[in-house]
Amino acid sequence: MPAYTTVAFQFPKTSRAGLVRKVYDAFASAGLAFSHVHSWGCDANLNLDEIVDWNQTKLDQDFKLGFDEDVSNDYRQILLAGNPFSECRLYILNGDDSVAFHCIVPESEISDLNCHSIQNAADKIWDSLPVDTIDSIGEWADDDVTPPAASLFAYVDSVTPAMQPQRFDREDLARGCRLKRKQEAEQGGGGNSAALRASP
Repeated sequence: MPAYTTVAFQFPKTSRAGLVRKVYDAFASAGLAFSHVHSWGCDANLNLDEIVDWNQTKLDQDFKLGFDEDVSNDYRQILLAGNPFSECRLYILNGDDSVAFHCIVPESEISDLNCHSIQNAADKIWDSLPVDTIDSIGEWADDDVTPPAASLFAYVDSVTPAMQPQRFDREDLARGCRLKRKQEAEQGGGGNSAALRASP
């Protein structure tokens, strides 16, 4: 399994009613439409409406997969079309205090130069849905030598100058701000650096 870059969309639990359809629609309106289900523990022929119904029912029930439960009981993951990556997957993590939608792509394939479709989806979600934070996070490759991909962007309600890494530019938005990696960070290092951990 390759290392992935994750773009995490964190929502308050109070916003979960109808949230699955709203998030999927935001991705689709940004050009990242539903392709097919990730058939891990479920029927490979599920359509989008069936997946939305399943995932929203699970979320309404505040379901969290236990260690001794079969993966067939978990939220359905979907694959998205309309992107330059070999895989672009979206899945749900239901925590104790928040709900997260994680969009993942192979880390070796993403940079701040080809993530426009994901950033467009992030813009739409930040502008129209009650998301608390959006953050991009790399992970270590299997060999533990290749550093994680640089964080591409983060959206937060507030960030102090001390919290803002030097490799990132700040863009103030109608609500909060976007931190985006500077273009020059891409030169000479293959686009790799430590992950940004911005929080309000």
